[in-house]
Amino acid sequence: MGGQKEMKNSKQRIIHHGTGALFTVLISFAAIMSAASARPPTATKESLLDRMQIQDIIIGYYAELGSGDHNFGEYFLDDSVFLLNGLKYEGRDAIEALYASFDDISDNMSRGRFRMLLTNLQIDVNGDTATASMIWTGVMNEDLKGAPKLQEQGREYDTLVKRNGVWYFQERVVVADSGLPDMFDDSYKDAEPSEE
Repeated sequence: MGGQKEMKNSKQRIIHHGTGALFTVLISFAAIMSAASARPPTATKESLLDRMQIQDIIIGYYAELGSGDHNFGEYFLDDSVFLLNGLKYEGRDAIEALYASFDDISDNMSRGRFRMLLTNLQIDVNGDTATASMIWTGVMNEDLKGAPKLQEQGREYDTLVKRNGVWYFQERVVVADSGLPDMFDDSYKDAEPSEE
């Protein structure tokens, strides 16, 4: 008789543990489904092509830095805005003039190869508008034998628009986190893009 009672208790424990395990599985499944529904929609061929074009623009733009041979105006519209460490430049002409002034400064700097590394690039496309954000790191290679030197690092937040099939910067917000040039000492603001 003791064996039957023990068997009955074992069955109750199995049912109790089985119910608890089933409950745990159902809760886990619900959490997975909830997380899956929070993910962004699946990319389309068009949005992937747009992302690739935007990435090419950003990489091409940064590849021209320090080259002395550039046309930064081609990346902007006449009404584009560039916010650089608290200074505001409005329109393609003002932005071109800014980069021309950098050429004068860079001519007086030490020679070597300057490169920008772009990391954590996030691009979100919504029709003919997009946003991009990234971390940039400036690296100077002064000579072949020396180690590369980190010059500067910061963040960038872009708003882009597509006009006649071509992507342009509508607004760029560039914020240094280290290596801030002296010319920005009075204007520096740890600014991220405005919420609209």
